[in-house]
Amino acid sequence: MISVHVAQFLKEEPGARRAIDFNDDSQNIGDVQLCSPLAGHADLARTNRGIFVDLHYETSVRLNCGRCLEDFCLEVQGKFQDEVLPPNTDPAKRDTVDEDDANRISAENTLELSEIIRQEILLELPLQPLCREDCPGLCPTCGADLRTETCACDSATQDNPFGALAELFKPEKSS
Repeated sequence: MISVHVAQFLKEEPGARRAIDFNDDSQNIGDVQLCSPLAGHADLARTNRGIFVDLHYETSVRLNCGRCLEDFCLEVQGKFQDEVLPPNTDPAKRDTVDEDDANRISAENTLELSEIIRQEILLELPLQPLCREDCPGLCPTCGADLRTETCACDSATQDNPFGALAELFKPEKSS
């Protein structure tokens, strides 16, 4: 877990800077499973309202292929640049402030870089992850893994609503 205690940093004048290098060997960041250590660099700059975070990271994430259902690792790298605001402790202001969706420093004055990175990784992941672009997947009839074995099903006898169209596009035999 990558967290930075920023209580003293929040007391400094706007314009103050901090640089942080990190290398985390955790296997998980919340619900995201990692295949390799999470490494990166963060530049923190004190603003008049909070801390501006310029964060760069790289790791590999364990995903499940959408075709063959096998696990694989996908390299992910990204960046995050945004202002993180102090905790909102005044309940009256909480309902009127427009920045309720803003990233916040915890009540313990800890900047949770792991959570920011987790959210950024989830945004980077493909909707249907594939172990490789030409993954043939599983046979829809018998469930055979077409990457490693040949299917014994006859594709012509499958109950396919478009099977009749396939007959139209068969090559003509020349006499």
